[in-house]
Amino acid sequence: MKVSVPLWASMMMLMASTTVFASGSANDIVKGKGYATTYACNTQLKKAGKFCKGISTYSCWCSNEVAMASMAGCFNLFDRMTPEAVTKLDFLCRLWGGVNTTLTYDQFVKSYDYYLENAKFPSEIPGYNKLVITKIPLKVNVTAAKFYDQGATKLGSMYDDSLWYGAGLLGYWAAILMLATLVNWSYIIFPRMFKGFNGSISNWFRRHFVLASTFGQRNSTAYSFMNVKFASGLVPLRWESLVLLVFVILTAGFSGAGVHAIKNDPLFSKEFAISHYVADRTGTILMYLVPLMILFAGRNNFLQWMTGWHYDTFIMFHRWISRVAFLLIVAHAGAYSYFFDNRYAMNMEENYMIWGAVSTVAGGLLLLQGMLYLRRNAYEWFHFIHIVLAVVFIMGAWIHIDYPGYGAFAYPCVAIWGCDWVVRIVRCIGFGFPKAKMSIVADDLIKVEVKAPCWWRATASAGSHAFIYFLTPVAFMQSHPLSTMVSPHDPSNIVMYVKVKSGLTKTIYKKLLNNGNSMVMRVTLEGPYGHGASIAMHDTVAFIASGVGIPGIYAELYDAACKSRFADRKLNLYWIINNTGYIQALNEELDKLKEFSNVSITVYVTSGRSKAINEKVNDDKDDSEISLEFSMNSSYAIMYDRPDIGAIVRREITQCNKAVAFVSCSNHGMSDLLRKSIQTSLETGKRVDYFDELQVWA
Repeated sequence: MKVSVPLWASMMMLMASTTVFASGSANDIVKGKGYATTYACNTQLKKAGKFCKGISTYSCWCSNEVAMASMAGCFNLFDRMTPEAVTKLDFLCRLWGGVNTTLTYDQFVKSYDYYLENAKFPSEIPGYNKLVITKIPLKVNVTAAKFYDQGATKLGSMYDDSLWYGAGLLGYWAAILMLATLVNWSYIIFPRMFKGFNGSISNWFRRHFVLASTFGQRNSTAYSFMNVKFASGLVPLRWESLVLLVFVILTAGFSGAGVHAIKNDPLFSKEFAISHYVADRTGTILMYLVPLMILFAGRNNFLQWMTGWHYDTFIMFHRWISRVAFLLIVAHAGAYSYFFDNRYAMNMEENYMIWGAVSTVAGGLLLLQGMLYLRRNAYEWFHFIHIVLAVVFIMGAWIHIDYPGYGAFAYPCVAIWGCDWVVRIVRCIGFGFPKAKMSIVADDLIKVEVKAPCWWRATASAGSHAFIYFLTPVAFMQSHPLSTMVSPHDPSNIVMYVKVKSGLTKTIYKKLLNNGNSMVMRVTLEGPYGHGASIAMHDTVAFIASGVGIPGIYAELYDAACKSRFADRKLNLYWIINNTGYIQALNEELDKLKEFSNVSITVYVTSGRSKAINEKVNDDKDDSEISLEFSMNSSYAIMYDRPDIGAIVRREITQCNKAVAFVSCSNHGMSDLLRKSIQTSLETGKRVDYFDELQVWA
């Protein structure tokens, strides 16, 4: 099996996302329970008196003699004056107080000696005013200190629990991905083992979960709310929806688990305690999800190679995780806004809070800007703006979380995204920037043929795709995903077909018209990506394509036909097009299949006959004569009609021996219809598989 994504590129992202995160020291992330004594003493002493100028008292606990002595005395009340506790205090002094010097345990012990010699209760100091900086170390009430310690311990436990709950969500996704990986590689390594999974239980599960749409028949076709195009969206398959449903339930449950106030908490009132806990919990869980969102959106996501899932599956999960993440952002911001109360304006002047607000706005715009309607009607603008907003979101979030000590969570975000772009650039440079021969081969079809480097031909799988960049001054940043196939007359060349739409393809089409329908243009390809269907165990394979979905399907069919183990198996191609110009465009490729006796080709032309480029048509001939002419001069049958997809599925299942596979790359509606037809035709005692090569990214 060829691996279309080189293993080194795949694992680079894994190493970047783990080693960079682990490179932060243990203190880079504040784990609360170990800091409970510091929290308790800081709060109680801050209420007892004033030790230095400025808002943050952490600026003086480690640098001011009186403040340090007071803190040492408070630590000793809990019998926690240990080197570990002093190290944590020192970390918070540097993190939140901006102190550059390091506090040592010996210094703290000496400070405690100073406390023993000079400390007093505020009530023992004549004319004491807690608003004036004290020059005498302060003692705290022992009974009150116990309540402060309980409150701080609860707060610290909430911090720690939040980290565990966030890790738990990652563990859930890890379990799903491991299960998918196990199934994928078992299917590849032991294909015949799955051939027997055609009983009532297996078929019931596949019919109701694996193949079924969440609602009705649509999966690739968008739903519109109240028939409003702007309010349209895609609905996942049922198994995908179940994965997402469990994820949403876990996220909601983890966000509220253990969130309750304790009695007599001197740190916060009940309402403020709960708002603080919710704010921290949702923010911490969010930090775990952002790297996952970025990983799922990457083109070089190594998980595609592991699980066998298509890129559009990961993009779908990326969108839904992003939606849940934004709800966490709203909960985080709302809860902290309530907690700040009358200190809201003062806190919002802090730099880290300003950037938190910027990141929140960018996240909201990302959510709105990612609507299906905008993606489909202005994809290049969507893509560019999405990247800009994502950069702002991550940068703002990094600054925001760095202040409270969670900056290490930003490392994997930057590492994963940066690594993805590095690999993409390396792919393009590795392919080079050759001149591609481009020509108009049908009314709305452009053929692109370009020489591929040796490494490409060695790693590309049949059915793979690539992103092509047309190197013009105004469009060199745009990339278009296209299926690739080997040129029938030169195996060192690859061929792609571009359907003319609006935007760049229309511009290139007009330029070709002005240059006699053909020209050369420098291009580069980013790829190869993807892989072919796992059809090793099937005695019959039906390849179904519509329009420009043919290149990838043809590549897989031709690759299978060339292998000796497929010599006694039936390989049937069904190609649905709306005019005969497409036949002329790929006539050479189709004729190349006639040397294989086990290959059958049927072409359905759903509209009238149109002229292909350089084709001479006798207008006096009717459709029946044209159909006969094509049939006599080619190795394939042409039907001027719309195909009955259900009938094709039933016929292929009936005529197969024990196992049949349907490999499809067709339009949205046909893809959904084919899926539904297969779903309702499983109870036959034969193994029936469906491989949908259509990827709906926009």
